[in-house]
Amino acid sequence: MGDDGDSLLVGIWDCTPYAEVFMAEAEGYPADEFCQVLQGSVTLTAADGTAQTFSAGDSYVLNKGWCGEFRVNEPFRKYYVMAA
Repeated sequence: MGDDGDSLLVGIWDCTPYAEVFMAEAEGYPADEFCQVLQGSVTLTAADGTAQTFSAGDSYVLNKGWCGEFRVNEPFRKYYVMAA
């Protein structure tokens, strides 16, 4: 992307139900990422307890450093664009 060595990753990601926690002590989410849900759903619960669920057709953005729980509720597929 720029002179800072960042790269742009684009793709499709599939997974089965699971949960993952991103904590401030581990620097939170590793990149800025735009996602569009193609199948299934995901619930993002921020460190302050605010939860949002995204289903097929929805889009969301996770900012680098985001802290909270990423919970896939059912077989899941997303299209993503990530600045890493």
